Amino acid sequence: MNERRKNGTRFRIGRPAITPAAEVALDAAGIPAVLLLARHVNCDWGICPWRIWLPTNWPC
Repeated sequence: MNERRKNGTRFRIGRPAITPAAEVALDAAGIPAVLLLARHVNCDWGICPWRIWLPTNWPC
């Protein structure tokens, strides 16, 4: 499923949720949760070793 949707994303995000501890950690670091969500929906996971990336992204 490598094709992009009309809004530029590759999949539907469903209903986002965040744990209270994660929210506190992001606030303390000054990182908006919506920024990480936007990166995720656009398949931007930062630096990811190929051993982790390959099994989850290789076409079935």
